[in-house]
Amino acid sequence: MSQNQDSEGEQEPAAWTYRAVVEEYEDKPDQCTIFPRESAGIDRMETWVTAREGSYVRLDRMR
Repeated sequence: MSQNQDSEGEQEPAAWTYRAVVEEYEDKPDQCTIFPRESAGIDRMETWVTAREGSYVRLDRMR
């Protein structure tokens, strides 16, 4: 795997693999949680992000 060097000289993977899990609800907005695929336990609990449907925008609008 190729690697990139960050501003502090540390090596980091060039590409990260993430997993997205969508929870669908009937009585509230759906939620999408994204986390590194290889994470587990405490690492997963520290590296996830959740977005509720309606709280995110299209990528091309933010560029």
